Amino acid sequence: MNKNQILNNRKLTFTLIGYIVLISIIFTLVQTAFVLKSDYDKSIRIVKQSIKQIKNTRIESITMAIWQLDDNQLNILVESILKLPGINYVEIKENNTSVIQMGLKKTKYTIEDSPFDS
Repeated sequence: MNKNQILNNRKLTFTLIGYIVLISIIFTLVQTAFVLKSDYDKSIRIVKQSIKQIKNTRIESITMAIWQLDDNQLNILVESILKLPGINYVEIKENNTSVIQMGLKKTKYTIEDSPFDS
């Protein structure tokens, strides 16, 4: 084998290795993006499911506690809501006036819902 053939073989080898590494990096980035999107969607689904659970099970109890002016029971109900996954802040309003607020209110990346939304 002469020197020219060895240099051409090395060039070809490095070119092939470069392409393999590039394709591997692209595949890894696409797969990582897919997994991150999937995890994000799953987290959003869990939060929305918690909100749906609140709508289905606790709204009536909260309504009765407000109607009966039972602040102690209302506090217990709101504290139990805050223990659900993904729930950081609860505010109960009556006629656009806040009755109770608990938790840490975030202004960015929030999911807000009302029991009167569909």
